[in-house]
Amino acid sequence: MKRQETGLFLPAMPVFIIGLAVSLHSWAGAWQSWPQVGKTTLTWGIWDIYDAQLRTPSGNYDSSDPYAGDMALIIEYQRNVSKERLLEATDEQWQHLQVAADNRARWIGELGQIWQDVGKGDRLVFLLTGSGGEFYYGNQLLGHVDDPALARSFLAIWLSDDTSYPKLRRQLLGQ
Repeated sequence: MKRQETGLFLPAMPVFIIGLAVSLHSWAGAWQSWPQVGKTTLTWGIWDIYDAQLRTPSGNYDSSDPYAGDMALIIEYQRNVSKERLLEATDEQWQHLQVAADNRARWIGELGQIWQDVGKGDRLVFLLTGSGGEFYYGNQLLGHVDDPALARSFLAIWLSDDTSYPKLRRQLLGQ
């Protein structure tokens, strides 16, 4: 009897896996159809470093509850940047935002396991989820962040009132 039950289950398994994969892929790519809230370019001297845009399902950003809803931060790099430099820059921004040193160290370690070097034309996407977030390289999932505080602190680099780049923040928020 058990052999028959297993035999009946196995043919259905590929259909279930394919259905799950299509469902997850559709959700993960849903941000691509979200309206843009705003966009900006980070420039250092005469060099454009990256173009960034913020998207939400409504096309609006609620500053009274900034991390309550789904959002996607899309960064398209205009220069080659090593993973190490990305991590250093992130840590520098968290220091500016006065994130506790123990959180910074732990989170930089987590991001170091996810991120990779980026080149001109590469696109990194951070998708805020209810339980944290997901990083994508193009359309390929790089990894999950299962800590909502890390997810919010990452977005705060651009969206916090205390960001190092207030002009970029205003542009991302469509102001």
